[in-house]
Amino acid sequence: MLEPLPMRRASPRPQDVLVRNLPARVALDCLAAGWRDFRRNPLANLGVALFLLSVAAVWALWHFGLIYLVLPALAGA
Repeated sequence: MLEPLPMRRASPRPQDVLVRNLPARVALDCLAAGWRDFRRNPLANLGVALFLLSVAAVWALWHFGLIYLVLPALAGA
């Protein structure tokens, strides 16, 4: 025989764990820590290199009048 599906009960909502009203110094400390990490091991942060390479590619295409190739070039096609 068919049995009814069990009902899922809503779990109680956890308390709000977001920290509010932080001083601006906290954000600056986080940025400083990220910069220290970058200076210690720049090769681990290839995202910055890829961003700069993308900017250089867009600039070169714009400079040579090939701006219509930006999307295919950045897509890797």
